[in-house]
Amino acid sequence: MKSRIFLSGCLWMGIAMVGISGCLTEITLDVPPGEERKLVIRGALLDGDTSRISVEITYLADFVKFDIPEKVNDAIVVLSDVENHMVTLPAKGEGLYELTIPDGDYPIVVRTGGAYQLSVQLSDGRNYISRVEQLYPVPVPDSVTYTVASRDVINEAGNIEAQEFLRFVINTPLTQPGYSGRPYLKWSFLGTYQFTESAVDVPLPPPVKVCYIFEDVNLENVVTYNGEENSQDELSGFFLLEEPYDYRFSEGFYLTLYQESLSPGAYEYWERIAQVLALSGTFFDAPPGKVRGNFTNIDDPSEEVFGYFYATQRAMMRLYIPPDTRRFSRFCPALIQTEEEDALPTCFNCLLRAGSTLEKPDFWDP
Repeated sequence: MKSRIFLSGCLWMGIAMVGISGCLTEITLDVPPGEERKLVIRGALLDGDTSRISVEITYLADFVKFDIPEKVNDAIVVLSDVENHMVTLPAKGEGLYELTIPDGDYPIVVRTGGAYQLSVQLSDGRNYISRVEQLYPVPVPDSVTYTVASRDVINEAGNIEAQEFLRFVINTPLTQPGYSGRPYLKWSFLGTYQFTESAVDVPLPPPVKVCYIFEDVNLENVVTYNGEENSQDELSGFFLLEEPYDYRFSEGFYLTLYQESLSPGAYEYWERIAQVLALSGTFFDAPPGKVRGNFTNIDDPSEEVFGYFYATQRAMMRLYIPPDTRRFSRFCPALIQTEEEDALPTCFNCLLRAGSTLEKPDFWDP
């Protein structure tokens, strides 16, 4: 088993994730009336080797589970600090505004202990501003480990069957040199696995491609932790997630874990997201997007604005899970006869799978 720990300079964009609870607590939710569009601003400022900020602005209509967000273009998005240094974010796509902030290239400096604010002006003249967010340091985790567990699940046919899962837990310090506070933490996850096509039984078969598939993991859960609730210096054996032990692990699998620091306000926001997800599904459904955050319409404070801007530092760890061919075989058979009608298209072209690439990741070193 291999693991690597280092501070990441990459920005987490899939703002996601928590958990379908076994017992549901009654929660009062503000449901937007009628068909009125509601503004959602989601932003994250990351302190790293090269700091980055990414902001997504969308509209959501009525409180509908599968409402498709409408991207907001032509906005003026400005990041500022408490010293009144400012930088404008360029548009990088539909409703997306991003900027890389190398040290010394801009008047604004991204650092732990700094405090930052985001302002947004829409093309119709409306102005929005976030509350000031402080950037806290993140502890570097000591280790991530996993165990194999089995429990009964209901399969697609409606029958009960035993399913194996990998359960991941983390060990991380809760204290840091030079910082006396207790951390608020959030985790997100990325899975990467190898996927090999089938060879075709013909005289001159096409070459077999090997793809590497990247996919967000555990999107139905938000995993957070309040360090203020623990007087110990170490968080040990904290459960993070479980994944079905399936074909993805037949050729090797890397779990990339991102541990982020949060402000108290950001922690409370993600906790509310977790409560909504426990009732509704994944973060990419519409209702979780409609959780009020830290933005205000300057001219009309009564307007409901959803989403959140937060500043964070991130530590990253990768854990390799070696293949276990005793439990399961590859998704695609090694050889396919041309007359087989049930062969899946992805077994002939692995690039059809979402998140696939032929380029071997730099970190892939089992």
